[in-house]
Amino acid sequence: MNTFLKRQTKAFAGAVLLTLSLAGVSHAYDPFEGEWGSTESCAEGTQCWLEIARDGAEYEVVYLAADRLDASKVLCRVASRMSRGPIRYSPHETYDDGLSGLFQGSNAYLAPVADGSVIMGGGLTAGLACDQYHWPQIYFPLGDY
Repeated sequence: MNTFLKRQTKAFAGAVLLTLSLAGVSHAYDPFEGEWGSTESCAEGTQCWLEIARDGAEYEVVYLAADRLDASKVLCRVASRMSRGPIRYSPHETYDDGLSGLFQGSNAYLAPVADGSVIMGGGLTAGLACDQYHWPQIYFPLGDY
């Protein structure tokens, strides 16, 4: 193989490796995306968690309550579209970053706290779907984040 062809092959291989390594870095860490579980009790015999996925400029936030022993037996599911930005819910509830939106017409927000958890607050009122399973206020990341 001549020298010119060897250099071209090495340059091409280097470009491919650089492209592959940059592709893995392009997805920035998002502190909200993922599954969030709660140590607070939902209701006897149940477990509850949040699933948060970014969808363009918004987030889809889903609250789920399921059988305590079999998470595939979902008992209740409520989805919401939320936006990211500063939260100024009340003079005592202000956060530099968070998600806010409506759960069935009730104002709600998710805000990160120093220990890595997120808190759910706002005007969640009685009469929401899944009320019988209790909506916890503190959620911790599940899995590898």
